[in-house]
Amino acid sequence: MSETVAVLDDALARRVAQLLDLPLTGTLGLPIDAKKAGLIVAVEPWLDRLQALRFHLAERTRTAVLRMAGEVPVLVRSNRLKCLSAQHPYH
Repeated sequence: MSETVAVLDDALARRVAQLLDLPLTGTLGLPIDAKKAGLIVAVEPWLDRLQALRFHLAERTRTAVLRMAGEVPVLVRSNRLKCLSAQHPYH
């Protein structure tokens, strides 16, 4: 049987879930978990898609998520962070 997890980004909702001992993750935890489970090969395209859908994502947070996923962000000529990963489908 698979574990049920609440997906919560709101700080108050997360605190309540923690008080109730509910397993939780945030929106950005979903692609990380999917990569760990072998369901996707890279997190970066998912972050790109979330941002295209107007999901607010600070560059600092994006970098942290990519590092957690094992996708090391590097600076490229355009001064935009891009990810290098052996599993990244675009490299």
